[in-house]
Amino acid sequence: MNKLPQNEIIIVEMSENIKILVTSIEKKEQASQMGFVEISHAYMCYSTNRLSDKISKIKKLISLGALFSYGTGWSPSELMSYYIQQGYNFDKFKVIAWSNTSTYHIIEYDPNKSTK
Repeated sequence: MNKLPQNEIIIVEMSENIKILVTSIEKKEQASQMGFVEISHAYMCYSTNRLSDKISKIKKLISLGALFSYGTGWSPSELMSYYIQQGYNFDKFKVIAWSNTSTYHIIEYDPNKSTK
């Protein structure tokens, strides 16, 4: 397993529902208050079939400083790029990527200044 930052919410999947990995009890409580349900020890899920609801949850996660996992295909960071291209407006958000199992990098993107 990759090394994880402490006291964070990491969005690991959002092509359908929003699946997050939480690394503290405090973040788990915040996610529960937003309607996320625990599916295993550190993973939680928010089920929705409405895009407007999903966009609203994404904006709330951004306000909590959640990290969007980087990857190819329909990774959370790639979906953010897609939503921005579709005209959705977001505040600055953070992306997390691993260069190996013990090293991660967190980068902040400003959709209003970046081509991401």
